[in-house]
Amino acid sequence: MAFYKKINFTSDTDIYIWKITETLENLKQQVVLNERSKARLENMKSESHQKGFLAVRMLLQLCGYTDHDLLYDQTGKPSLIDGKKISITHSFDFSVIAISDEEVGIDIELRREKVLRIANKFSKEEFVQPFDEATKTRLYTTIWGAKEAIFKIMNEPGISFLDHIMVSSFELIEQKTEATLFWKQDETKFNIDFKEIENYTLVHASKNKALYQSLIQAKQQNKKLLAILIDPDKVNLNTLDHLIIKISESPATHIFIGGSIVTHYIIDELIVALKKKLNLPIILFPGDPSQISLHADGILFLSLISGRNPDYLIEHHVKSVSKLRSSDIEIISTGYILVDGGKETAVQRVSKTLPINRENEQQIVDTAIAGTWLGNKLIYLEAGSGALHAVPIQVINAVSKAITTPLIVGGGIKSYAQIQQAYDNGADLVVIGTAFEKDSNFFTCIDISFGRL
Repeated sequence: MAFYKKINFTSDTDIYIWKITETLENLKQQVVLNERSKARLENMKSESHQKGFLAVRMLLQLCGYTDHDLLYDQTGKPSLIDGKKISITHSFDFSVIAISDEEVGIDIELRREKVLRIANKFSKEEFVQPFDEATKTRLYTTIWGAKEAIFKIMNEPGISFLDHIMVSSFELIEQKTEATLFWKQDETKFNIDFKEIENYTLVHASKNKALYQSLIQAKQQNKKLLAILIDPDKVNLNTLDHLIIKISESPATHIFIGGSIVTHYIIDELIVALKKKLNLPIILFPGDPSQISLHADGILFLSLISGRNPDYLIEHHVKSVSKLRSSDIEIISTGYILVDGGKETAVQRVSKTLPINRENEQQIVDTAIAGTWLGNKLIYLEAGSGALHAVPIQVINAVSKAITTPLIVGGGIKSYAQIQQAYDNGADLVVIGTAFEKDSNFFTCIDISFGRL
């Protein structure tokens, strides 16, 4: 048995490495294959490939799986029968698998000078300073591995290593960098980790969960954030350029897209247009699964925990899984609490739930705490679109002191003074919707600098 080691670049991914020292016959005796795998093995011309294939199955057995638990979709992408994600790689003396709760890509490459001769076919990356051939070999092997690992995550025909994937500059000693995939009008960020093992380079890629981490970072640094909420039903695509200019002139750090009811299905077109001219994260704020766009950067996975309507506690979430599961959208679970804003709002009518009385501070606080205990990463206090009254500042203060997760506050905010009061009492992100819809010059007279991330 030649199990080499287990390593972890991230907490949600286990990487298992096998150094192949066995004979082919010895490996065959130790592995139980299904019929499909037996046929694949027999069709392999190279003994090295056969040994690598069997060593992967040895690793599966080491992790408590069998070859029967390894599934492949119609594109050839592997997965495990229990729903875990898996990535597989093999190069000469080593076989490696990565098992994760998230989409993951792994690649191991033997470092050879050959990579220098083909570098111009897969890499446009430039080095700041000249390096000797040995260092260049190490660098280009890492770049190739990063692009290979990203391709395994995406697994889409047409992606070019040369034209579509760009690896950020890095130092070998750091053993990490970032990469960006430019594909289908979207940019997808990846975290890249790498490690040199003997004369091989192992590279691990995972999608960059930057949105939630940026919210956590902002909270830790007491940097206040501002989101402009855009209701697609209230947008005219013909005058979108004017809206974009006003957003770019505002102190907004995020854009939220969505509404309680959306009848004009222009969300995809709207987000693509916004992304072309604005460098702000775009997060879905959906009233139902029909408002999901795969062009967004993230989605507030809202549970209306102030109400008791099962559609808004779990049903809509279940219906959205098939669309979100294979997407690049960062999913952020959010406890959504509707607080009485002095009038019946659209979310109240659509969800058929009642807001919590604005005077019942304890119930609002307890609901927020329960939401975090259920695993929600954010808490959102909402007075509702067009509310007469914003969430009371004493409620914001009490909730912010009771939870450690980032706190979003929106609805009924009509002035900078109200924004500042919300910040002063513990709001980490304030949402402006109706006020900006009614007056795109809302921020013009505000002399304030928000922390863009």
